Amino acid sequence: MKWLDHIISLFLVALSLVILFSSVQLGLGTLRKPGAGFIPFLASVLVFCLSMVVLMMGMKRRPHEEKRSWVGWQNFGKMVILVMGLCVYISILKAIGYLIAASFLMFLMFFIFDPKKWYVHILSALLVSGVSFVIFRGLGVQLPTGIFSIGW
Repeated sequence: MKWLDHIISLFLVALSLVILFSSVQLGLGTLRKPGAGFIPFLASVLVFCLSMVVLMMGMKRRPHEEKRSWVGWQNFGKMVILVMGLCVYISILKAIGYLIAASFLMFLMFFIFDPKKWYVHILSALLVSGVSFVIFRGLGVQLPTGIFSIGW
């Protein structure tokens, strides 16, 4: 399976570079007036960085390390819980607002895959939700405020 990780990572690196150069040709614009290539540029940089991390981690693995697979029947319950969590997130988003709903969803996602560190997951969920809220609001995205009205 290690060779498959390398092939997929290299494919994603190449694809992200193609998208990166294409988005530069489309025009990036500025932060206040983004061009057509702004979001694809950011997405391709993110995919490039994450693919490089996966590639480097794949090269550092030792042969005696056990690799856990997330695909299989033993993890089917976790996937069902995640899908149900997404359905709940969609249904409560307008009622309680983005910050609270996203925090609950992020906590659920973190907790399902590592249930031992719940206190770290609460802080991580709040941090990720808060940072994404600031980024979205900075880009001018209208987010549901729900029960809290944030006049920003």
